[in-house]
Amino acid sequence: MNKERSRTEEPMGTPAGAPEDIQAWIIARLAEELKVPPGDIDVRLPFTQFGLDSIVAFMLTGELADRLGCDLPATLFWEYPTLESLAQYLHREFNDRPTPRTA
Repeated sequence: MNKERSRTEEPMGTPAGAPEDIQAWIIARLAEELKVPPGDIDVRLPFTQFGLDSIVAFMLTGELADRLGCDLPATLFWEYPTLESLAQYLHREFNDRPTPRTA
């Protein structure tokens, strides 16, 4: 069965992907969850400015952990309060790790 994947379901490529890939994935997920146009999300503004709450942050942290094949702190979106800072952290932290296997 050949099922086509949406952009938000595709692996990031490298373990964490380039910061731009990480940003694009998170922008797509935030826009979807918060019902805002992706173009309205500025990577330099705090997530809270877009209406991100702890429930959505926790869910997105879990999705990122699954994609990266690792554990991430539940406070990730609060420790790195902008998309730019979060993407840079994930890129630095995980690009030296082996790519997780996907089914």
